[in-house]
Parts: sequence; structure tokens; C-alpha cells
Amino acid sequence: MKNKEMDEIISGLKSENKYISPIYFYDEAGSKLFSEITELNEYYLTETEIGIIKDNCSIFNDYTGSYTNIFEIGAGDGKKAELFLKCINNVKSYSIVDISKKFIDDSIKRLKTKFPNIEINGINTDFFDFPYTLKSIDEKKVILFLGSTIGNFDKNDAFDFLSNYCKNMKNNDIMIVGIDIKKDPDIILRAYNDSKGITARFNLNILNNISKILNVNIPENRFEHRIKYDENTGLLEMFLKSNEDFSIDINGDIIEFKKGELIHTENSFKYGIDEFKNMMEKAGFKNIKAITDDNKYFSIFIGEKL
Repeated sequence: MKNKEMDEIISGLKSENKYISPIYFYDEAGSKLFSEITELNEYYLTETEIGIIKDNCSIFNDYTGSYTNIFEIGAGDGKKAELFLKCINNVKSYSIVDISKKFIDDSIKRLKTKFPNIEINGINTDFFDFPYTLKSIDEKKVILFLGSTIGNFDKNDAFDFLSNYCKNMKNNDIMIVGIDIKKDPDIILRAYNDSKGITARFNLNILNNISKILNVNIPENRFEHRIKYDENTGLLEMFLKSNEDFSIDINGDIIEFKKGELIHTENSFKYGIDEFKNMMEKAGFKNIKAITDDNKYFSIFIGEKL
């Protein structure tokens, strides 16, 4: 596995437009920093989504109250799933779909104490692979995909992702997706460049993580956090900018960094409400409902496979 990770990282750093996959944000330190980000006033996404769930509990229950099985992909810290489990009346089983066995085990242990009457399961797989097992699950089910994780995909990939899920779901299954909505660019920019500098530390920490994997030292102080937002496309991009010319040697692979050069670390697409609704419809979902907060900062979409 480590050789595959090394090859992927080296390939990105040797690319003409350098990049590091955002999966490398989440070592132990990165996960803690992201948890801190979600508590920031500027980072509206998490609290706004939680507020939507709390304020619209009866609506979610109206749509999904007859569904006994919930599968969550991209579960994060599980806080939002707990709110859903409290909202929906007839849940018998909740399954966490995640590539990390440790995360699944920790989540199951925590949730079993809070929901002793619900069967809590784990499915240890990548959520890109999970659709291929859906056809074997006959019971009516809800797929939760919260946190605007789908915004990290290119729009074509997001459409393909939704289409693949819809194609493999049974009729009347439901998918619930959290989406960050296009809004005043200043609000978005502050969310990804907070006044305490925690997002900057989170972005820079990716260098510490890949340094451990590559067994080299890529000093944080040679880079700085940078973001760019295009309000037309809704694309927020995060980068690391090199402050100087230098090179690193990875087992004979020499990688050059030029002063001012950017390393791309993350995309985060923001959508218009109608734009994402249309994407879900084209992917095959029907009876789509968008539930938003009062400011229209964030939206949770419900779509049914028919």
C-alpha cells in the first residue's frame, strides 16, 4: 500500500502542474485540525448543515420515516448521522461505509451506546466501490452523503458518481446529499482562509503527512497557504505556494520546486440550487427536494430512485 501511495504522491509532485491528493490531509494531526476548522465562525458549512437537519427534522422524517435501513458514505465524525437517527422514526439499522476499519470500529462503539435499539454495522470499502454491492440489498434504504464531500469532485465526476449510485439503487431508494451553495465570494473565501490561520495549518500539514510516507523532509516554512475562487464556475481551489527554489531527493527521484510555484491540494465546488437539482435529475433521481437554511448558504437534497 505504501509503495502505491509513494508512486501517487511522486507522480503528482513531478507533474507539470503539481498536485497532492486531498486524501493525504487526514493523518491524525490533519483530522484534528479539520475538526477545529468545523468549529470556526467563518467555516459556516458544518454548523449550517447541522442547523438544517435540526430545523427540518419533521420533513426528513416525512420523506424517510418508512425506511428502516440507512447507509452513510463519507460519515465524517458522525454528528450529523446521530441527528438523522433521532429524526427518523422507524430506523432499524444504520451502516457506516468507510475505507478506514478503525474509524468504523470507533463509530460503531460510540453509536451503539447512544442507539441501543438500532443495529449498527460497518462496511469496510471505498464509497466509490459501494454502489456495486447495493443491488444485493433488497430492503428499502436511504443513502446519506452529507458534508458537501461531493463538492470535492469535478462536476463531471460528481455527475458520474450520482449516476452510478442511482443505477445500482433499487426503485424507491432515497439518496440525501449535502451541497455548499454559491453565495457572496467573500463569505466563501473567509471560510477557507480563516483569521486564526487554522485552515492554513491544515493545508500545510499535508506536507508533514507526505514527508512521513516518502521518508523525506519537506519543510512547511518553504510554503504558504493560497486559495482562489471563481464565482462563475463555483470552484474554490486550495494550493500551497513555494516561497523559494529548492529540490528534494526521493530515492534518486529529484523533484524541483520553483519560487512562486503552486501545488494544488483541493477543489471544492459550490453549486446553484437549480444547478444541482438538474444534475440529480439527469443522473436519474426524481421527486427532488432541496432543503436550505434561511441564508441559502447550504442545501440538503433528497432524491428518489424511480
